[in-house]
Amino acid sequence: MLLALLCGCISAPQADPAQIVRGPLATRVQHPFSLTLLSMRPRRAAIQEEGVSGATLDLAYSSIHEVRKLGPQGVHFDGETARSSFRLRRGIGNGWDVESEASVLFGTSGFLDAFIEGFHEFFGFPDAGRPLLERNQYRMRLRYHGQRVYDLVDDEYGFGDIPIIFTKQLRAESDRGPGVAMRFGVEIPTGSAERGFGNGEMDFGLGTLFESSAGRWTVTGALDFIAPGRPKTFEEAGLSLDPICSLQAGLEFRWSDRMSLLTQLAYTSPYTRDFPMEEFGSEMLDFALGCAWQRKSTVLHVALLEDLVAAQGPDFGIQMGVSWEF
Repeated sequence: MLLALLCGCISAPQADPAQIVRGPLATRVQHPFSLTLLSMRPRRAAIQEEGVSGATLDLAYSSIHEVRKLGPQGVHFDGETARSSFRLRRGIGNGWDVESEASVLFGTSGFLDAFIEGFHEFFGFPDAGRPLLERNQYRMRLRYHGQRVYDLVDDEYGFGDIPIIFTKQLRAESDRGPGVAMRFGVEIPTGSAERGFGNGEMDFGLGTLFESSAGRWTVTGALDFIAPGRPKTFEEAGLSLDPICSLQAGLEFRWSDRMSLLTQLAYTSPYTRDFPMEEFGSEMLDFALGCAWQRKSTVLHVALLEDLVAAQGPDFGIQMGVSWEF
């Protein structure tokens, strides 16, 4: 019997590389103010196995140019941000896993303005008025009724708020239907609200996930609702901060046994309906195009990011990183 068991282990079938899901891209909206709020990133509906941890280290770099003044209201988001994060996910059993993230944010005048102007002109994307102002300037500030409600300091590093998200698998994917999971999270206000690295309040989120695969193709999706904490500066100025709806859809094609091509869309509802200008009162539609390359349990990923609405979100971004299990 022992020999039979040993032979069975040796001859156990290995996972088909064509079925190994490497997506979706774990992107998030890179608008400076968005980075102070809880984000439920795209992920699989599959759960981290009990006792197994997954880690991701990534860097997102983005450029934004949204500038307009209307009486005592003013939007001046002109500059670039670099955000590095370390995420850790752990399977805790009974179909649950938990994940958290530590991040560092840096705002700078940057160097991408000339490149982005050419990029947008070549593809016919809106330029958001970039050519009208001097290149490579910095100001990340929002004013409402003459009061400062958000301001990100430049050329300083700062830790962001820390999210904790629990995910429960409701059903595993099978021939009878897609995989489905639910998740809920909270964000702890560890980042400085005064310097623009946090919002100073607790955020809460609730959402659902699904995924379905066929051959080398996988479709993923998520619907999330975020109840953000209203910063004291918003409250003092009389500016609302509305509940946020996020809708995500991703598509993966496993080009080879080691590489996947990935694309996705992420819709984010407006943060407030009080602000009179679209530069801070619009929905955002982030488009991501990237790839993931795997070697054993390590996955390298890179993605280009673009806001298709071009009314509030960053004009261009890139995200790259590495994930592994242990």
